Amino acid sequence: MARVSSSPSEREPSSSGRRKEKPPKKRSLLKSLFLVLFLVVLVAGAAVSVFLALYLRDISEDLPSATEMLAHKANVASVIYDRNGEPVARLFTENRQPVELRNVSPWIIKSILAAEDSSFYQHGGIRLLSIARAFVENLSNRGVKQGGSTITQQLARNLFLSQERTFERKAKEAILTVRMEQLFTKDRIMEMYLNTIYFGHGAWGVDTAARTYFGKPASEITLPEAAIIAGLVAAPGRYSPLSNFKNSKIRQKFVLERLHTLGWINEKERDEAYAAELEFKHVPNKVQEFNRAPYFVAHLLFNELLPKYGPDLVYSGGMEIYTTLDLKMQEAAEKAMKGLKSQGAIVGMDPETGEVLAMVGGHDFAKSKFNRATQAFRQPGSGFKPVVYAAAVESGLLPSDHFLDMKIE
Repeated sequence: MARVSSSPSEREPSSSGRRKEKPPKKRSLLKSLFLVLFLVVLVAGAAVSVFLALYLRDISEDLPSATEMLAHKANVASVIYDRNGEPVARLFTENRQPVELRNVSPWIIKSILAAEDSSFYQHGGIRLLSIARAFVENLSNRGVKQGGSTITQQLARNLFLSQERTFERKAKEAILTVRMEQLFTKDRIMEMYLNTIYFGHGAWGVDTAARTYFGKPASEITLPEAAIIAGLVAAPGRYSPLSNFKNSKIRQKFVLERLHTLGWINEKERDEAYAAELEFKHVPNKVQEFNRAPYFVAHLLFNELLPKYGPDLVYSGGMEIYTTLDLKMQEAAEKAMKGLKSQGAIVGMDPETGEVLAMVGGHDFAKSKFNRATQAFRQPGSGFKPVVYAAAVESGLLPSDHFLDMKIE
């Protein structure tokens, strides 16, 4: 039989000429793994979203509503005045005198923005990068050690939440922050913030702080003074210029450096502000410190104000209480009482109307709050008649004149 040989074109290709191809099984396996991984991430994301939605719904149930937030009012001190409009005493739990933003020095606003939240007018209430940075820091420290709070977040916390450092509180803070950004303008939030925060030494709000440390309203504060006030926000006790001037200057330098970095002041302004000589005036911020007629005020409180209006309105309602007291006569009565060797009491009244013009119930209210003018049962009796009759005769009255002995209110 003849052997048939094939031509080179019909022969099987050699192994060296074959194309190498990837196994289809390997490609299919990678594709499957990727698909499974994608589904796992998708399911996990959905689960986390549902969990967060339920969690946020639960914790937001006890938070104030939009209506309650709009109706919220800060504690405002009540002021007692004498008959001429002179302040006699301030009554408060938090010594605060609200001020409109337009009456606050621009240096205070810029300094607080530089120290606390320089992008306040640009962000929507929450800075995600700051929160992420704080989250990583807190995670590494196994606890809440660092905050990334904006001014709106701080305000939400100060008005409606506690100061505890927990993740639940931060979540509530974020919810309230979003609500506040929707309800109020940026300027209104800034105004509320400046009137809410604590500046140390009993000073609540920026106007009270300006008067406490520098003896002037917030509208008159200069750049070096504003840097001191802004530095107090982080830690009023640590940076108080009245108790720790060195720390206060360190914080002032930080605020001025931030202002310079942001381009809000130039190098010359920064250096001159830091070198400026500061004059501090420690204005009293305790109820007992700012009270020029303590026996009179205590009598008024417990016999008139508290029974009629209640403690919340009296100490937090910003009442303006005008009285019959004459501060000049009161000061004379206080001076006369201090000149006595024994205890005593003085009451000055208008005989035509019965209005009390002065009242002193003892030598020192801080040592004895017993009011000998209104609480003592020892009457002067007939020993006082010669004084009354002498005054009557001196004024031209006769023994035969008659008067109606009637109670005056």
